[in-house]
Amino acid sequence: MFDPRRHHGAVLLEDGRVLVSGGMTDEYDLHPEDARLIWLGSIASAEVYDPSTETWSLVGGMTEENGAHLLEMLENGQVLAIGGLGASAALYEPTSGTWVSAGEATSRNSETRLWDTTALLAEGKVLFIGGFDGSAHIDSVELWDLLTGLSSSTGSMIGARAASTATVLTDGRVLVTGGYGGPGSGAGTLASAEIYDPTSGTWSGAGEMAHSRIDHTMTVLQDGRVLVVGGGSKAAEIYDPSTGSWSKAARTIERREAHTATLLSDGRVLVAGGASGTSGREFPDTSAEVYDPATDSWTPSTEASR
Repeated sequence: MFDPRRHHGAVLLEDGRVLVSGGMTDEYDLHPEDARLIWLGSIASAEVYDPSTETWSLVGGMTEENGAHLLEMLENGQVLAIGGLGASAALYEPTSGTWVSAGEATSRNSETRLWDTTALLAEGKVLFIGGFDGSAHIDSVELWDLLTGLSSSTGSMIGARAASTATVLTDGRVLVTGGYGGPGSGAGTLASAEIYDPTSGTWSGAGEMAHSRIDHTMTVLQDGRVLVVGGGSKAAEIYDPSTGSWSKAARTIERREAHTATLLSDGRVLVAGGASGTSGREFPDTSAEVYDPATDSWTPSTEASR
């Protein structure tokens, strides 16, 4: 990519390209292995990946700097950016490559949530899951209606967690995995998983991943299985909703966290950016790699065209 970024958003556009936006970045004044880290915070830049040419191009920046936000395609072809560290929702227009404000979104929650997780359900409902209220991890969950701007409570999770990862399964249920949680001083990275059923508003257990993870990604493959990548490890794994079981997948080329993963039109998965490197020496990355579920293998993407 053009900009190193982590905790950014990514979504597949209707023409098969991938929009990547915002995120958080740092900068090193020397080589990353022996450099002093300069914290820069959130960024507003956006870029598009073309899988047919394996190249990146810059597009218009977001209306405000934002990290950890959700990007979702709308029926009219626009992209909605909501949640994360920004106060406003925004809309991206692919034909012009520009963003417009979609209003303030600070009233979406009835309680304070830091590092909560979001998922877009049917009929324009956004699920805000768990988070940190400033003193403890929380298990409460809210539904926010994009059309009315009103929020309502729904069933609480089995366990409290923040900075988890959520994805909507093909049957409309929501799989949530990992994150940070646990009681008091015992808080740590989680391997547990659970599923939300929007028809009943209730949660049920979904087993445990082979590795505890935070800042990882989940991608629903074309066959309905879920690819889990990163979160402090090169180890990847797959969840099968039809059997409720977990299995190993090929290891990634780079060790990543806070990256994005997007299902391409041909069934492969583009994984981009994030923080990579050895444990304790992670730094924001511009690299990308592609997973092929047909061969259970990873290949590096070419560098951005400059």
